Amino acid sequence: MEKPFKSFTALVIVIELFRICVLQIFWTLGNIVPAWATTRAIQESVCSKLLEGDLWPLGPEEIEQEFSSQATSINKTDMPTAIKALVASGEFRPGEKNLDIGGGRFDNVTEFLDERGIKNYTYDPFNRTRAHNQAVVAKASGAKVDTVTINNVLNVIQERDNWTRVLLQAEHALRPGGKIYIQIYEGKKDWTRAKRERFQVLASKGQWGKIFREAGAGPTTAESWQNKLPIEAYLPFVQDFFPNARIVRFTYKTARGKKSIKLIVAEKVF
Repeated sequence: MEKPFKSFTALVIVIELFRICVLQIFWTLGNIVPAWATTRAIQESVCSKLLEGDLWPLGPEEIEQEFSSQATSINKTDMPTAIKALVASGEFRPGEKNLDIGGGRFDNVTEFLDERGIKNYTYDPFNRTRAHNQAVVAKASGAKVDTVTINNVLNVIQERDNWTRVLLQAEHALRPGGKIYIQIYEGKKDWTRAKRERFQVLASKGQWGKIFREAGAGPTTAESWQNKLPIEAYLPFVQDFFPNARIVRFTYKTARGKKSIKLIVAEKVF
């Protein structure tokens, strides 16, 4: 059963990549966003690899990633901040479907959203079985979901080609007009405004070596990694796939009062 599945996926990837290229041309010609040359080169390189393989790997053996994301799935009971903030802000609506990419091995998000009438699919090749992931891909891929959440995933991946894969997955799963929400663990909370702006500029120029050195990116254990970057550093990369991406602050209530969180938010145009 896997060969027809992969053949169909490859065909869909070709169509999606063509659509992304057309979208990029329109946005670039309209001078709405600059063409991030270095990031674009990474995207094209990874896209060519995906054409030979699968956009939706079902297990870790299908992904070239030095540090596994398995050790970072730790929230068994505590809800990701982004999920609480998005529910409080009315971003999720009853009857809608959400894909949680890299959502870990626990079902707390699925149960939390299900209680509010929202169907959640968790896809995670490092923390879920092949059978689970294949079932999720069948239900969510191909413009079948209204929202996609990526919570504290990009920050535990050092390979930018794998960032590309995650964002292409989100783009592939979203229906036209659907939204993507990206939460980033920054590693520390004392980033100054000037430093955030500097990292965003460096990212737009593709100077990732300098960015990672200045941020102190590296292994946190023998099996895990943290980029330790502010959310602004990821924005130019995300904009190469979702040109309307921006950073939005959401406020939500807790037992100790109001809190807020910044997320990268974007819509799939068509």
